[in-house]
Amino acid sequence: MRRLHASGWVGIGLFAAGGVAVAAGLLPATEAEATVRRIAPLLAFLGAVIVLAELTAQAEVFDVLADRLATLARGRTSRSSASVSGSRR
Repeated sequence: MRRLHASGWVGIGLFAAGGVAVAAGLLPATEAEATVRRIAPLLAFLGAVIVLAELTAQAEVFDVLADRLATLARGRTSRSSASVSGSRR
């Protein structure tokens, strides 16, 4: 298992600070609940994107695609760019 990046610790700290603010009565629980309900789908989507990115990185999907495109282009960058963008030159 990998160590948590600094931005992960910042996120955990902010989440904890929000929980403390709700528990201390600084932030009304109804507003906090409404905010969580509003952003929960976005957080679920972002979590899925992160998991997908990690899985594709471990499977080296993008490395294989880059190798195949380089082979297809045979060293010509204009053909490689056309393959990536989907346009023909």
